[in-house]
Amino acid sequence: MICAVLLVPLWLFGDSATRYTIIALWAVCWACDWLDGAVADATSTRSDFGKWFDPLADKVQFYIPAALFVYSFTWVPFILAFLLDTYSTMKRGFGGGGIAGGTAKDVVGANWYGKWKTGCQVIFFFMSALAFADDGQQGYFEMYAYNIGQAALWTAIGLSFVSLFFRTQYEA
Repeated sequence: MICAVLLVPLWLFGDSATRYTIIALWAVCWACDWLDGAVADATSTRSDFGKWFDPLADKVQFYIPAALFVYSFTWVPFILAFLLDTYSTMKRGFGGGGIAGGTAKDVVGANWYGKWKTGCQVIFFFMSALAFADDGQQGYFEMYAYNIGQAALWTAIGLSFVSLFFRTQYEA
């Protein structure tokens, strides 16, 4: 998480070659995050803290660097995704009760809709990074990467609604 955030200034001041290196490093950050969750699941070492902190770390790891790419298109889907994720984190709570009306039993990991939502956010992130890595060079590849990223972001927003709906039904 910290590594992904620390790469933001390098992206801002780097050239195209530096930016492609940063994209690769961001991929390593996401792979490590996935591996951490896979190991926790495989070894049954999950905890309430991990169930709450891992999604929070994912949000920081995603939203801070992804904000780099928002300046070139509408803020509406990005802000909507951020607000849904923030509400979800508040609802999930921390070790005994969420800010948004949770109770002590609400510390749950993400359901499968939430996991697919995170996958769509990662696709948005990398497609946007690839679309803007070449200092404004907009060829066919960049256009397709941008459009795939936008479709992934809107899909993530839809999955956020579905995830929250099913989590609310489960908790009621």
